[in-house]
Amino acid sequence: QDSAPDSAMHRVCRFRPSDHHPHRPYAVEGSTVSGPEDGRRPAGKLTLDAVHFGANQELLFDGSKDVILKVVRDRCDVTVASFGDPRAGKSYTLTGSFSNREAHGLVPRTVHALVEN
Repeated sequence: QDSAPDSAMHRVCRFRPSDHHPHRPYAVEGSTVSGPEDGRRPAGKLTLDAVHFGANQELLFDGSKDVILKVVRDRCDVTVASFGDPRAGKSYTLTGSFSNREAHGLVPRTVHALVEN
């Protein structure tokens, strides 16, 4: 089943290889990610607005901030979700490290950008 982006929902994906689990054979072609059935999930594909490979926190935010800030400024609801293998960096992507500004995640960077502008 293909799920394509529409104007009401924006999907951005960050691929970070996991050292803790065997590589899952995801296929990425342009902005479409496909995954095989693995016993827990059915095979499927998802079309995204952007795909980032191994991006650091700053590059990930820079690639997502225009959409996030526009939606917030337009007073729309925003949901940022993170999913993946255990210990793959889901929480780090969202929050990062509060003690190091360069390592801030999407949430603190978004709040900071809203306050600055």
